[in-house]
Amino acid sequence: MVSRLEDIVQKLQLTELEDEIMYVDDVYSEEKSEQVELCLYGKLLTEKGFNARAMKSVLKNIWKSKKDVIIRDLDSNLFVFQFFSNMDKLFVLNEGPWTFDGKIRLLKEVTSLEKPSEVSFTTTHFWVKAYDLPSKKQTIACAQLIGNKIGTFVDCDEMLMMGVDKSPCSRVDLDISKPLMRGVRLLVAKQPMWIKLGYVKLQDFCYGCDAAIILNIPLRAFLPDDRLIWHCTSDGSFSVRSAYHMIITNRTSASGGPSSPSNAIWRPVWGLNGPPRIKLFGWRLCKGIIPTRFNIAKHVSLFNMSCSIYGHHEETDTHALLECPLAVCILEGSDLDNTLWMTRFRTMTDCFTHAMSILDTDKLGLFVAILWELLLLVVR
Repeated sequence: MVSRLEDIVQKLQLTELEDEIMYVDDVYSEEKSEQVELCLYGKLLTEKGFNARAMKSVLKNIWKSKKDVIIRDLDSNLFVFQFFSNMDKLFVLNEGPWTFDGKIRLLKEVTSLEKPSEVSFTTTHFWVKAYDLPSKKQTIACAQLIGNKIGTFVDCDEMLMMGVDKSPCSRVDLDISKPLMRGVRLLVAKQPMWIKLGYVKLQDFCYGCDAAIILNIPLRAFLPDDRLIWHCTSDGSFSVRSAYHMIITNRTSASGGPSSPSNAIWRPVWGLNGPPRIKLFGWRLCKGIIPTRFNIAKHVSLFNMSCSIYGHHEETDTHALLECPLAVCILEGSDLDNTLWMTRFRTMTDCFTHAMSILDTDKLGLFVAILWELLLLVVR
């Protein structure tokens, strides 16, 4: 036992050759240094998985860089953005924050002596507006004071401060690990004054917080205390009767199984603009009985469920028609809302329900027709 422990400890120690230090301070490449200055590290503010290929495509389309930008994977959620123009790089840094699928893209400039795995993403730039600020206090100095209170002041848009009705808009470096401040208290003419803050382009800025953390956020003295609300009663109070009623209602609505959408979906399906085969396909789509490999494997044992195009993921309905790189590429060529394929849907019924809420009749028919053509490519 002792000898085995000694062997393990010996393996944990560096050998003499491994422990030898190499000096590289005199190794310098001016060309490499110039390339590093045009790079940014980036990651997505999320702990969940996401479609990295789609994210790269979306960011390139949004940025519209005058010169090319290369995005390389360093880890599952760590990327390096190689620009070829300092103007393109500054545009990306200054015009953010950028988002993908409702999640903020964190960016940081690359330093030549920092290991990529040790890069710390703790802050991001936000444009912050101070509402209802007294006219005489609509100054750069006051904006800087407020900016340094909630984070680190970066700069201020002077054009947004021209006029007595304008709200100062400052770019502030905010700590993403802390809750956003809803406002600040200023002492004006010896009187405390509450100034409400607004965050421009604010998306999902919740870093794993839950109800307990939200309830602990201090409020102003004259506001009522936060409390948990039960959504199944009119007064928000929990009762056993209301919980029982909710369970019975959910069981009744789900009695047809996960593949039995309600009449609210069937009417739009049979009312689609297009030939009968498109309507029939829409019905099969919502029933979950289209011939993807995942569905075939339910009836054929030992059937290969991998994607027939790229082979990296299970070929479920949502993967084949929305998440597969081929599907994303084709859907991006349409003028449809990109939330149709950028959002992670559990089933195609959920996707169809979302499509009904944002598309008119003609575009809904076009969307289903594109999915039909995608399925034909997959089953071939």
